[in-house]
Amino acid sequence: MEKITIGIAAFNEEKVIGQSLESAIRSRPRAAQIIVVASGCTDNTEGVVRMFARRDSRIKLIVERERRGKGSAINQILRSAVGSYIVLTDADLSFPANSVAELVAKFKPRTGAVSGRPEYFARTPMFSWWGRFASECASRQREKRAGKGYHAVSGYLYAIRKGIVRSIPTYAKSEDAFVGEIVRQKGFDIEYAPRAVVNVGYAENIQDYLTQKIRTHYGHLEVFRKAGAANAYETARMAGGIRGEIGEYFKVARGKIASPENYAYFCLYILTEILVWTIAFMKFYLGGEEKWKQVRSTKVIS
Repeated sequence: MEKITIGIAAFNEEKVIGQSLESAIRSRPRAAQIIVVASGCTDNTEGVVRMFARRDSRIKLIVERERRGKGSAINQILRSAVGSYIVLTDADLSFPANSVAELVAKFKPRTGAVSGRPEYFARTPMFSWWGRFASECASRQREKRAGKGYHAVSGYLYAIRKGIVRSIPTYAKSEDAFVGEIVRQKGFDIEYAPRAVVNVGYAENIQDYLTQKIRTHYGHLEVFRKAGAANAYETARMAGGIRGEIGEYFKVARGKIASPENYAYFCLYILTEILVWTIAFMKFYLGGEEKWKQVRSTKVIS
């Protein structure tokens, strides 16, 4: 059986990284190696990982004393991985034991990466609805585009074949989008494993939501530029999937709107998504820097 490495990038995750490590430990097939890169942590993240490593010798801790970004942490994992498949995930989530098996089962000879399915949860009614809605929309888009050209993997849980992606830019705001673009440029397909579920905390307030989504969309614009977009018009053309996403929103909404409150949530979601893309475009093309900020409301135990 092919060896599997599970890689986890972490920054100040002492309260939640335990659930991610437990998921990696109990995953099937059994991982040969679990790498955690603690990047510039100022809390007890390293101590928690060391405690788990005493229980399970497969866990390897790599410490970056300075915060260098998630791209740098992923590059550490790519360099250190011994597995034929590298499963990448985050430190603030959990996934069922069979999710890794579902990812690996989707690999074919021309498959370079396989994306899992995030299922979002939140405690407040509107953001809980937004999370379930976003999960279903993204899942439908990945189902349609699997194996048919570029689409970003989900950074919350995905697998890549070792050797295809050797490094990603450390400046990347959406490292998963860069992984997808590298896989595509090398002539490999990206598949989707809808049963490779990962449980992810959703933003619980508008400030955190905007911070997270603007950074993600800004990161996608970086990828479109790398893929050949020369200006804002060309980027808009390459990002034509946005129109498809909006269309998908309305299709999914038919089955999700069950009350006047749901309808209000849907309208606010559409308006907020348009606002996010507008701000991301303006920052990217008018020279506004998008600094990384940690979103705290998503750091909850599932």
